[in-house]
Amino acid sequence: MPPGEAARRFLAAVALGLVGGFVYSFLRPVRRKHPARADLLYWAVIFSLWLEHSFRLCRGDIRPENGLGLLLGSFLFDRLLGRRLLPVFTGFWKLFRGFFRALLWPLKKFMVFLQKIGNFLLLKAKKQFTIRKSENKVGGIGYGGKEALSERSVGVQK
Repeated sequence: MPPGEAARRFLAAVALGLVGGFVYSFLRPVRRKHPARADLLYWAVIFSLWLEHSFRLCRGDIRPENGLGLLLGSFLFDRLLGRRLLPVFTGFWKLFRGFFRALLWPLKKFMVFLQKIGNFLLLKAKKQFTIRKSENKVGGIGYGGKEALSERSVGVQK
C-alpha cells in the first residue's frame, strides 16, 4: 500500500474517532447515573464506526492503525472540545429529561390510579375470602381440638 493511501486511511480513522469523541462527551452527563448503558451505547457507536471504516473506506482491510486512529480521534476531541462542551451537553440532557417527564406525567398518574384501584380490590377480595382454621373442615371434622383425635378422623385406626 502506498504511504499516501495509508495516511489517508489513518486520517479518516482519526476523523471518525473525533465523531466517537463527540458521542462520548455527549453521553458523559448520562454516564453519571447510568454508566453501563452509556458505555454500552458508546462502544456500540465506536464498533459501528470501526466497521464502517474497515469495510467501506479500507475495503475490508482490517489493520491495527485503524483502531488506533479511532482512539486517537476520541482522545483529541475529549481534550480539545469535550470538556468545554460538557455544560452544553448537560443542559441538553436536563431539557430532555424534563420533556420526557412531562410527556410521561399523564401515564404515571394513570398508573398510580390503577394501582390504588387494584389495592382496593385486592383488600376487598382478601377480606371476603379469608378462611379461618376453625371453619376449614376436612372430612367433616375441624382442625385441632378433641375432634381431631376422634375415631372418625383420618389417621386414627381402631
